[in-house]
Amino acid sequence: MSQLFDLSGKTAIVTGCNTGLGQGMALGLASAGCNIVAVNRRSPEETQRQVEAMGGAFLPVEADLASTTPINDILERAQERFGGADILVNNAGIIRRSDALDFTEKDWDDVMDVNLKNLFFLSQAFARACIEGQQRGKIINIASMLSFQGGIRVPSYTASKSGVLGLTRLMANEWASHGINANAIAPGYMATNNTEALRNDPSAAARSWAEYPLDAGGTRGSGRCGGILGLGGLELCSWPYAGGRWRMAGQVGPAQERPDTADRLCPAELMTAICHQPVWEWASKEYSWNP
Repeated sequence: MSQLFDLSGKTAIVTGCNTGLGQGMALGLASAGCNIVAVNRRSPEETQRQVEAMGGAFLPVEADLASTTPINDILERAQERFGGADILVNNAGIIRRSDALDFTEKDWDDVMDVNLKNLFFLSQAFARACIEGQQRGKIINIASMLSFQGGIRVPSYTASKSGVLGLTRLMANEWASHGINANAIAPGYMATNNTEALRNDPSAAARSWAEYPLDAGGTRGSGRCGGILGLGGLELCSWPYAGGRWRMAGQVGPAQERPDTADRLCPAELMTAICHQPVWEWASKEYSWNP
């Protein structure tokens, strides 16, 4: 998918890219020529190794997004190294599991601080920098299929990811006039190193992927998180594009492909088919195509 996009000279801040989807998105952006500012609690050595192996520029920033304290430093580091950032991928997140009847206030606050509060304030700082520098910007927020399904035993995670969709709509509405586009991707289970143990358990894997009508986990095609990376990450980073939401996994029912967009926007590795609409004519548009 990366050959469809050219992000040479662009810089992306990607949070939570040590492993999993965040790592896949960082690698996909780098493969399209993007500089990577990697924000993690620990040094992302493997991600850095892979980005630099493909000739990409990589700046690791160690920061704990449980607090707003490091936010200004993240933007300053990006400015010092690359002259600022064009893209923000808000991927960092945590989860706490317990029955709703037993859930604690601390577990609620811990998750909401990382997944929602600091996602907003990092986006705010990024948007302010774009406006001050009179440049366009892209914000990609990572929601979840639990934003729609609710889930069980993860009350603060479900609330935070539902809130991500609401904030994304607000950002798209308020900041489109400044040339800043906001989108959200809601992935289901994907074949990454974070889900390896689950995928190696046949019974658990069968339950987890039972409702995905196409390739389980988006493993075909690019090999880097399949459609979530190739379509979602790169397409939403391309210029021009307007705000909206991509619902990329977990729909129930037989998959369908749109012939008019299949080659570029509905490749077979997607877990469900997505209809791309030409939304750049207007400021903000929420859309999903649900077979």
